[in-house]
Amino acid sequence: FTGTFDGLGHVIKNLTIKNPVDNDGNGLDTGLFGSAEGATFRNIGLTNVNISGSGYVTGGLLGYGEGITIENAYVTGKVTGTATATGGLVGEIENALINNSYVLGDVSGKYTVGGLAGSFSSSTITNAYATGAVSGIDYIGGLVGFSTMSNIAKVYATGAVSGTNYIGGLVGHANYETLIRGTFATGKVTGNTDVGGLVGQGDNIIIENTYATGPVTGDTNVAGLVGSSEKLTIDNTYAAGKVTGVKNVGGLIGRDVLTIIKASLWDTETTGQSQGIGKSDDNNGETSGATSAVLRTQKTYTDAGWDFTDTWFMLDGQTRPFLRFEHSQTITNPRQLQLMAMDLTLDYTLGADIDMQAALQASHTDTNTDRYSGMWGPKGFDPI
Repeated sequence: FTGTFDGLGHVIKNLTIKNPVDNDGNGLDTGLFGSAEGATFRNIGLTNVNISGSGYVTGGLLGYGEGITIENAYVTGKVTGTATATGGLVGEIENALINNSYVLGDVSGKYTVGGLAGSFSSSTITNAYATGAVSGIDYIGGLVGFSTMSNIAKVYATGAVSGTNYIGGLVGHANYETLIRGTFATGKVTGNTDVGGLVGQGDNIIIENTYATGPVTGDTNVAGLVGSSEKLTIDNTYAAGKVTGVKNVGGLIGRDVLTIIKASLWDTETTGQSQGIGKSDDNNGETSGATSAVLRTQKTYTDAGWDFTDTWFMLDGQTRPFLRFEHSQTITNPRQLQLMAMDLTLDYTLGADIDMQAALQASHTDTNTDRYSGMWGPKGFDPI
């Protein structure tokens, strides 16, 4: 497909695609659109999809795309791939833009699997999110499975992520100057090697103004933020989820090689880790571990140079720092409900039912009632 597909805000419901093949029985690129080049997709929703593919790429809206633009698009339902590159919205894209799009649904595959996109090259994602469970074998991420030379900004993932190697709450593996800025992940992350609350493995990338709060479990190179890092720059980040591993385990980074770390913190109580980096070779960093109470104090961050005018927002003594881009006048999750405090003069609409229990619950079951890995502490929600 090389044209423009404008849904004009309409929805395609109950789309089912089951392992399409060519005349020789080989699996085809799978999605509403199998492949596209130079095309534009906008203002379209796919709800309650059930899509499975056995070809190289599988996605909800699009299997493979090059030089494409996707704006104001969403997918709900289930997407399954049995080969390589599976994503809830797109399987694999190159030289592309995804903006203001999301996926609500589970995504599963084998290699290179992401809640929004499986494989992502020389492209940009902004204002996007995925909330479903993501599972596979290697290169598995809550939003993107594999990213190279790309920009990922103002995005988040909240679903559980599971696999074997290179498993991340947001991105499984990122390399070659990928920039991850203004992002967060909150889902449970489980794997074996290179397992991180935000990124499983990073090589020559930049991570700044990000956080991760989900529990992380693995064997080797396991951490609250990045499982394994080489030649990374990490700036203004924090991690709070419980971290469990065997070898090279840290509150922030599991295994580090030549990483520059600035103004980054981890919660020593909720991560259960006394050291920020499990094993380091030539690290040059500023990492700080502190208690939950200290990390819900704004001065802790302003003293480290964090920007609370344009980038971060918190209710001092009550919450961990939020990213300001999370604010919305249409309230669909607990964060947005709390962030009404950013501007009390605006009009707000409740856009979905909200269950506060999971957001407010403790991550630990012992007698220390301050061990909450999420945004709120023992005092709960702060009145607006």
